[in-house]
Amino acid sequence: MYTTFSAYLPEQVEAARKLMEEKGYAKKTVENYSGVWHHLLKYADSKGIPVCTSELITQFAQYQYGIEDIFHPTAVREKYYARILLCLYDPEFDYSNITTAGAPFLDAYVPEVTFDV
Repeated sequence: MYTTFSAYLPEQVEAARKLMEEKGYAKKTVENYSGVWHHLLKYADSKGIPVCTSELITQFAQYQYGIEDIFHPTAVREKYYARILLCLYDPEFDYSNITTAGAPFLDAYVPEVTFDV
């Protein structure tokens, strides 16, 4: 069974990190994943993107690691980073109803969520 985190990116990262610790992952593994996610958070913040979308992880993987297709990695190195990044991606979540006020979320800002009724 998989656990997905349909939340804002900083919350997703924290929930994923905690889950790894609870599942008994080695401290070094958690640190490696957290390091990649930290770079993703900084990149997303610089682009004003509050959630993990396919576009975000595709652009980030290309920018940071030179990975052309995050969903079909070929080299061992590409597969390593793809596995880490895809832990946060939930293709079933509807991101279209999320709005933000445009403030950077790395400064403990949690944007408002609005849903059309």
